[in-house]
Amino acid sequence: MARPKVAVLFDCTDRGLIRGASYVGNSYRFFIKGLKASERLNIVLHPLWVVPKPPEYNRYDALILLDLWNTQRDYNYLADCHAAKIARGPDAHKITPGFIDKCRTLPVEYVFNMCSHKYVRNYLPADIFYRQFFFGITVADHPSPPWRSRIADKLLVTGTIKSERHYKLRTACCDLPYTEYVGRDAGYTADRFGALLSQYRATVAACTTDIVYKYAESPMCGCLTFMEVNEQNGCDELLYRDGESAIFINEQNYRERFAEYISDHQNPKWQAIAAAGYQCTLDNYEQGKEINRLADLIESII
Repeated sequence: MARPKVAVLFDCTDRGLIRGASYVGNSYRFFIKGLKASERLNIVLHPLWVVPKPPEYNRYDALILLDLWNTQRDYNYLADCHAAKIARGPDAHKITPGFIDKCRTLPVEYVFNMCSHKYVRNYLPADIFYRQFFFGITVADHPSPPWRSRIADKLLVTGTIKSERHYKLRTACCDLPYTEYVGRDAGYTADRFGALLSQYRATVAACTTDIVYKYAESPMCGCLTFMEVNEQNGCDELLYRDGESAIFINEQNYRERFAEYISDHQNPKWQAIAAAGYQCTLDNYEQGKEINRLADLIESII
């Protein structure tokens, strides 16, 4: 079977995606560098600063629309295109009626993003199919130095805090004496974030409502990852297992689970769980595996 010919359409104003800027580092690694290297897909990049010529898109087997939620851009010219279409969605709570209408009228066969199915279905109707992916989880950008060389008696907390809706537990973790919070102003963004994670044996990946990159980034760096898993965020959809490849926490048990580690942080069982988390990530969420899953999806709809 010939490799499917796939056009990746992305907004010309998304300069970060084009240049690999820090705030879209994972997306740049996946959609610009990673897809171009795929042996299963014949990828052609279509930055939309080039005036679209709709008939040309019929030469492709599929289109990947990275910015369909952009309300300033008209995508109606794709309605007559025969190529199969999949679209990256926005954060689930930013899905609008306009985005849903575009998915139905073009039509879009699948929406995909990092959000959990559970969270997405609060906003995306069931008649629009959805797939979850991690983007840009590469070995090269997530170093995993020896366990013995890492900070052992602190738990690293990173990311946005002070949001009751999205980061309630993450914010609460910062008040504990054995956690260390490092914010964005420290400069560990995009390609440097893995260098921060890998300094610690234990890290916290917490989001009240949804899956975030750190659920895969932290174990990929060989960290013992304390993952928030609750009734609403859908993180139980991931393939990590409590006490085997991660430590699951919630608002009721996080102090107890942290204390168990801090009081006995030299116990070799923590390194064994971290190693299993690394292997789970490598086997399931590493960039090459996710690109193959995307290729499977495209092949199934063309």
